[in-house]
Amino acid sequence: MTHIRRILDNLSSGAVIPGILSLFNAGIGLIFGILIVRLMGPENYGTYGLAASIFAITIIFSDLGYSPLSLREVPRFVINNDKSYLKGFLDKALKSIFLVTFCVCLILILFSYWYLREANNELFFALSAMCLTLITYMPYQLLSYLLRALKAPNKYYFFEIIRIILVLILNTSFFYMTGYLEPSVVFILFAISNICMSIVIMIFLKSFDIFRFKNKQKQFNTKWASSGLYYIALGAGYIVLSNTDILVLGYYLSSSEVGFYKLGLLISGTIVIFLSGVDSYLAPKLSELFKQKNMKELENLSLRNSKITTLPILPFFMLFAFYGEQIITLFFGDEYLPTMEVLLILIAGTACRVIFGSVGFIINMSGKENVTAKIFWLGCIFNFILNIIFVPWIGSIGAAVATSISLFIIYLVQYIYIRITLRIQPSYLLNAFFNKIR
Repeated sequence: MTHIRRILDNLSSGAVIPGILSLFNAGIGLIFGILIVRLMGPENYGTYGLAASIFAITIIFSDLGYSPLSLREVPRFVINNDKSYLKGFLDKALKSIFLVTFCVCLILILFSYWYLREANNELFFALSAMCLTLITYMPYQLLSYLLRALKAPNKYYFFEIIRIILVLILNTSFFYMTGYLEPSVVFILFAISNICMSIVIMIFLKSFDIFRFKNKQKQFNTKWASSGLYYIALGAGYIVLSNTDILVLGYYLSSSEVGFYKLGLLISGTIVIFLSGVDSYLAPKLSELFKQKNMKELENLSLRNSKITTLPILPFFMLFAFYGEQIITLFFGDEYLPTMEVLLILIAGTACRVIFGSVGFIINMSGKENVTAKIFWLGCIFNFILNIIFVPWIGSIGAAVATSISLFIIYLVQYIYIRITLRIQPSYLLNAFFNKIR
């Protein structure tokens, strides 16, 4: 009874609510993806997918790392009650993001105009509309991260869910009124949703009095720029790590093999969705505790949240171990059953992020994002080498093994770094294991 009460206490601590909201948000996103596929048709969806991939890449560079950096810096400004510096940070971030985003969009429009207007007119219009989405999404993303940094992760996910639902309603309404849905239209409707939700978030943040820049602190911390570059490197490294196995598989094997493998990645990735929600709750608190040098409370908070995120791992693995074929057949069809060959391996590899705890977030909130970036890129190189060795040998299973080993090593090295330098225990499972063998 005491054990159950402790679990319930952890669940009501606040961390689990963002986790549940992130799962719900992912579910809404999945529904949107299925709807777009059906409404657009294969050709238009292919064009949309290409433009969306370019959009995902440009976000990393247009943001300059300010959004994730705000998770660490904003809580410290709040602790010191230093609104002038907070306004200075926000002013610098908004101006820099708008300037870079404008330049990126200008380059994309000119490039697509010269090279695509006659060769692929549909892609030209899609990229042009995507630039409008990018310009409106970048301030929305920064404002959303401010919500998380100001300890309102529930509001962050709530507004994000409303944004996706708004996009769903707009796209469905447009399709039933006109009978068609083109990629450019989808991006324009996304831009409208971004503007609407940015206004809503600014109204919500009005009470914090951070948008009046007359009293801002003009001094600029040079560490912000270097930290932003490391966050860009982290984002780029994530893209490389996420696509290395797919690219190597595509070179050596058929497109159907790649499709089976990609479905396995999609299913296994649902493990970390809950962790992402918990991290949104954890990040500003970690930043505060690092600022206060309260390492004992920081360790307790990390362990408590690690315990919450590890609860779903075993049931999730066992569910697909015993009923994986039935689940895949029900949702995706018999033709995707070969996914089971790699699914359990990918689940085990992805679970490493949960098992070791929020190690990357902890290092970043300590101000050592350069360490995280270096470890991540070394892991990317190692992952590429393993894929080159294993894929020609054992096919898609080799890609799953290579990626899982790489993820294990990345998070293991981050875990060891935390244990040596910060002298805290971030993992609930490993803490329980070491206590057991003592």
